[in-house]
Amino acid sequence: MRRNMDLVRNILLKVDQSDAPIDMSDLVTPDFDQKAIEYHVSMMVKEAGLLRGHDVSCMEGEDWIELSLTWYGHEFLDSIRDDEIWRQAKAGMSRAGGFSIDLISDLAKGLIKTQIAKHTGIMLSV
Repeated sequence: MRRNMDLVRNILLKVDQSDAPIDMSDLVTPDFDQKAIEYHVSMMVKEAGLLRGHDVSCMEGEDWIELSLTWYGHEFLDSIRDDEIWRQAKAGMSRAGGFSIDLISDLAKGLIKTQIAKHTGIMLSV
């Protein structure tokens, strides 16, 4: 299965919008199938460090409860939260031929710094 950064972003946004930790069942959407959500949540908890949660998987498939953002998850989401920044970051990474979470975050932060300079006249180091 391929990693889908739009799904990663959607999961982060959904978890962030909740006032309390959520369960994986709260992430179900017609836009993405259950297996894709399971795969991505598992990677986001176990490998990427974007989410924390409790694994209650069984033989029928992956299942996570009490999902919440980690500090790194908040930082990454804050860099890609804005729809236009997200669109520009994805377009830039697509033209470059590849991406990683760290590269998307760095590119998004660069785009945000450009916006800050445009609105305040203050250049932040890149």
